[in-house]
Amino acid sequence: MPEESTTPGLVELLRRCFEAISARDLDEAQRVLTHDAVLDMTRTIGVVVHGRDAIRAFQEDWLAGYEEVAYTAEEIIDAGNGVAFVRVLQTARPAGTTGDLTQREPNVWITEDGRVVRVIVYPNSELDEARAVAERLAEERG
Repeated sequence: MPEESTTPGLVELLRRCFEAISARDLDEAQRVLTHDAVLDMTRTIGVVVHGRDAIRAFQEDWLAGYEEVAYTAEEIIDAGNGVAFVRVLQTARPAGTTGDLTQREPNVWITEDGRVVRVIVYPNSELDEARAVAERLAEERG
């Protein structure tokens, strides 16, 4: 898989998206999605969310459960042809608690014309599989 891209395109787009979600600026986060984008979390929580509006509603509900939350893209690799591998660290304090939780999830992001069409979220235990999927999809799209 190629090293992280030196061009600001896809890598910068994804960094801005994670910053916006962490700031709870869902308007900004939604700008990167196509109208019919898909958020596939079947491997983690068993849910697939279809469409930008449904993704926003899901994100609002998810974020409402936390008093503090931050999403950090610890690693972003532009695999080429509109595909990226992202290792995400979620740090959060659930509402009504004093303790924090952390969770890492590898993601595969697929874009077309500079907008996100699909995000596939994997559990951290499938880190290598997520990397391999990103690489395979990039090759297939090439």
